[in-house]
Amino acid sequence: MEKEQVIGQILAVLEKWNEIKPRFERGDGDIPTEIGVMIHSELANAIRKIAPVGTIYRDKVDKIILDDNYWSTKISDLAGILLAIKNEIECGYLDSIEESIHLETSASFMDMAQNLMSQGYKDAAAVIIGSVLEQHIRSLSAKNSIEVEVDGKFRKAEALNADLVKNRVINKLDQKNVTAWLGLRNEAAHGEYSSYGADQVRLMIASIQDFVTRYPA
Repeated sequence: MEKEQVIGQILAVLEKWNEIKPRFERGDGDIPTEIGVMIHSELANAIRKIAPVGTIYRDKVDKIILDDNYWSTKISDLAGILLAIKNEIECGYLDSIEESIHLETSASFMDMAQNLMSQGYKDAAAVIIGSVLEQHIRSLSAKNSIEVEVDGKFRKAEALNADLVKNRVINKLDQKNVTAWLGLRNEAAHGEYSSYGADQVRLMIASIQDFVTRYPA
């Protein structure tokens, strides 16, 4: 989603909290339990949905939920976390965090592909590294406001590849390379194992690793 959309969602949830916050602060006893449960759930779900996996915000939510504090304390703490996330998004801090997490995830799958290659499983390695590329193309497209889904279905990686060039995110040489890598991955996925060799897969792994590093998402 666009940064403005995310901030809009955060503000919508925080607005609900701000409406009933005075009643919690006064200690009113007439606040229905379902209202407390509702705002607590909406705050927690918003944090889990928006905060990148691996950030401290996710851990804090779990800790707050398990704490033996009053509803008002838990909800206030969750609202504070969501407000902090909003501030970090506005400053662009979470963009670099998410890119780092994505890069680490891609690296782990690349290691898996390299291990398979060392054991002689070139076909499985080609499928895995091709999947890394496809996911990275989607993430890179989303980062650059290129539509990734249409009618609830992912667009083809090759279509996204073309849009990345049109939007000057990658150059034409990279586009051609991505097309070739996707083609090799499709051959592996469809059992056309004689269409490529182990050396091509090794080069593909190294090249995709370079591509992902040069174009972080």
